[in-house]
Amino acid sequence: MVKESKKPWEGIEEEGLSWAEREFISANLGDKRLNKRMIEIAKAFMNKPEAQIPQAAGNWARAKGAYRFFDHPKVSVEKILEPHREATARRIKGQDVVLTVQDTSFIDYTNHPATEGLGLLSDEDHQGLIIHPTLLVSQEGIPLGLIDIKILDRESIGTKSERRHRNIQDKESRKWLDSYRATARFGLQHPGTHFVNVGDRESDVYDVLAEALNHKPHETHAPDILVRAAWDRRVEHEESYLWPYMESQAVSGTVVVEVPRRAKQPARQAHVTIRYAQVKIKAPRYRGKEGLDALTIWAVYAHENKPPRGTEPISWMLLTTMPVLSFEDALEKVRWYTLRWVIEVYFKVLKSGCRIEERQLEAAHRLKSCLAIDSIIAWRILFLTMIGRRLPHLPASVVFEEYEWKALYAFVHQTPQTPAKEPSLNEMILEIGKLGGFLGRRSDGAPGITCLWRGMWRLTDIAATWKLFNQPLNEVTYG
Repeated sequence: MVKESKKPWEGIEEEGLSWAEREFISANLGDKRLNKRMIEIAKAFMNKPEAQIPQAAGNWARAKGAYRFFDHPKVSVEKILEPHREATARRIKGQDVVLTVQDTSFIDYTNHPATEGLGLLSDEDHQGLIIHPTLLVSQEGIPLGLIDIKILDRESIGTKSERRHRNIQDKESRKWLDSYRATARFGLQHPGTHFVNVGDRESDVYDVLAEALNHKPHETHAPDILVRAAWDRRVEHEESYLWPYMESQAVSGTVVVEVPRRAKQPARQAHVTIRYAQVKIKAPRYRGKEGLDALTIWAVYAHENKPPRGTEPISWMLLTTMPVLSFEDALEKVRWYTLRWVIEVYFKVLKSGCRIEERQLEAAHRLKSCLAIDSIIAWRILFLTMIGRRLPHLPASVVFEEYEWKALYAFVHQTPQTPAKEPSLNEMILEIGKLGGFLGRRSDGAPGITCLWRGMWRLTDIAATWKLFNQPLNEVTYG
């Protein structure tokens, strides 16, 4: 049973402010005009997430202002992220446990050969940027915000041997360590919350595990680690390897895991067996000369013995710095790991919803600043979707402006009258989804993200028109 935490919206609804003003209220770019411009750009991008910059801006003057903003020397990814991070801190107040989920995605700009400063992707024929965000996720699966964004332009790939023998500070895999450190810095400011840094197989890096273990004895509130193992590491105390050792452990129980839809495979339920044990894993062989210590850590092995025909079985070897002393402890870690999929959906929103790979800017540094704002917009779209599904009875005003829900009501019901009662968030999300093509039949469930961002685009024009015809005559201006 998940203990109910304080809701992530309480205490942040500053009266009369738009969502962008609330989100960037603490912005400090060294110039008030830049702060104002960032808010205007965020509003425009949120209103039309699929649009290119001129179309989202609405006219050429605003578009030029956006281009100048992204090119300004005082504007950077960190400066854009900073106020959002502070807003995120307000959303996590009262949360007992928060997962900081990290992952990597390639942003392909191969079709933009004129853009300067881009790096290599999977090979020398593809150019673009690599984004590595750290997304905060509640135990209910609600994305609360971003605390770190690394945007890399890879100069070279190098051979596997060359990459292996670099110091961690010079490796691309340092991004996993940087995310843990960002979590640790953020955690120091919120000692009442337990942070768990979650990563997939690529984050199974000895240095990350070692740093987390070194923090634990000295810092009571240091974040923990939960990663999916990629390497069949040597187990020191048994002269064995991780997988055979865990397979030899007794099954502590069975659990049903909800597997989301992937490619052509439908969503399904998987019955997985659970094993857990404390293990002492050795450092990689190729680092033998460094005299690295073995790491005492806990492993949870979740394995599906009888998957449907033609389906890859669920098989997760999870490593964690948290003690796993019971079947319930093991289930908790498995459930937390399943919430990692939220960041995969986040990347879908970023690429398909915000269409970041279609941004046309002349230099990589401009793209990075634009990508920082798009990253926050993608978070907000996902937040609206998830909070509507998990907490449907909230009032619409939690995340929408008053004129937006009134305008949508008037449009849907074809009436100039406003409702006597404010709609619920779920009702608002449902109607926005219908604007984007959601049919809303009983068997359809909740609107998907694609329908939602398309509906948001239409809502922008509907709400703007309603607001124009419903403001007092003495407030109407022309020209």
